[in-house]
Amino acid sequence: MDGEMKKKLMGVGAAALAAFVFGESQIMEMDERLQALEELHPEMAQEKLDEVAEELQSEEEAPPALGKPGMSAPPLDPPDHLELNENDEWVAPPQEGSDEIEED
Repeated sequence: MDGEMKKKLMGVGAAALAAFVFGESQIMEMDERLQALEELHPEMAQEKLDEVAEELQSEEEAPPALGKPGMSAPPLDPPDHLELNENDEWVAPPQEGSDEIEED
């Protein structure tokens, strides 16, 4: 490597290091700034707490997902006027005295 290339690489390295250090100091100061803002405006902190509480309530109220999206769960209590057949389908029970012929 020639001398000019070394100078350019050293400059790039120094610029990268300076950007990293400056960025980190800005991030570290941001926490202090947020705390100062919350001290001046306590309603901001309360709004955040309200949002978190609302999210928690909505998660508790939502029933757990069953199966694939778009599928509905079968009713927990069977309907009084239906019964399960051999294919686990809800069907009307056969009427007494009717002359139904079962097809296979």
